[in-house]
Amino acid sequence: MGDVVELESSQPGGTGPKRSTIQKAQRRRGGRSKTALVLGGGGFTGGVYEIGALRALDLLSVNRTVNEFDIYVGTSAGSFVASLLAAGLTPEEMSRVVNRQVPTPFRDVDLGALLRPNYADFATRSLLMPLRLAGLARSPLFRNI
Repeated sequence: MGDVVELESSQPGGTGPKRSTIQKAQRRRGGRSKTALVLGGGGFTGGVYEIGALRALDLLSVNRTVNEFDIYVGTSAGSFVASLLAAGLTPEEMSRVVNRQVPTPFRDVDLGALLRPNYADFATRSLLMPLRLAGLARSPLFRNI
C-alpha cells in the first residue's frame, strides 16, 4: 500500500484536513503496522491446497515472501502450515515433501491411512451408549415428563 498523504483544501483560505485516523493509529502503535497471514482448515486436501496457493503467492510477490509476515494464524490444517512457515520452511520445500521429492523424517503417510475410520473408538462409544442413556433418563430434565 502507498503512504497516506495530506490533501490541500479546495476551499480558499482552508488549511486542509486534519491528520487522518490511519496516521494517528500508526503513531500510537509505534509507526509500522503488522501484517498477518491467516490460513483456514480443510484437512489434508486443504493443507496441500494452501501450500500450493502460498507457493504461487511467493512466486508472484515482488518485495516480500510469505515467510516474512509478522503474525501467523491458522485453523486445523492451516495452523499446521502456518507453524511450518513461522519455523522458516518455504512453500517450495513443503511441496517437495508432499510430492515425495526429498527424504522426510515423517514415515510415509498415504491417503488411506489418513481417512481410515477409527473402529476402536466406534466400538468403545457403542459399548458406553447404554450407560449414557441410563444417566440421561435419570436426569431432572426427564423426570418431569
